[in-house]
Amino acid sequence: MEAEFATQINHQAPLEPEISSAYFEGEGDNPQLIVVGRSIQIHTHLTQLKEAVGYANMRYKEAFSGGQFGIKAVITTEAVTAAAALHFKCAIRFGPSLEESMLITSKRHAYKLKVKLAADAGGLMTACFNDFTVDKGAYTLLGPSAMMRSIYMLQGPYYFPNIKALGKTVYTK
Repeated sequence: MEAEFATQINHQAPLEPEISSAYFEGEGDNPQLIVVGRSIQIHTHLTQLKEAVGYANMRYKEAFSGGQFGIKAVITTEAVTAAAALHFKCAIRFGPSLEESMLITSKRHAYKLKVKLAADAGGLMTACFNDFTVDKGAYTLLGPSAMMRSIYMLQGPYYFPNIKALGKTVYTK
């Protein structure tokens, strides 16, 4: 059997709100900036925040748990609150509207798939070939991660004694 499939780019729509806050702890010229957000990669995101806002004395705290659907793999509201707290020198809380979220967050990647499946005379699946393209749009963000997860999950719950995959990540306008 052979078939072709395609998916579209879509908003990842987490269950919990995309709220972040930032506040200072300590006194003096260099108080610690605490950023509270929804990251699933707090150490990586703390490094990115420090570089983005140009302030080294920071700490990241994860406040929320729940479904993430890939959207928590990048920082959005955390960067806004950190920058605003540094600029205004006070505690900041930011929760975007759905419209704002649609503009500032990463999206689920579009896929094009060409799938071939083989089965023996008894109906047992014997082979799977999947040629797929991940459309990253104009952004390099999480390209390798999307490709690797696609390959990890290629066979789903099924057993195929023979699997071949050809995956491509492309950047488009």
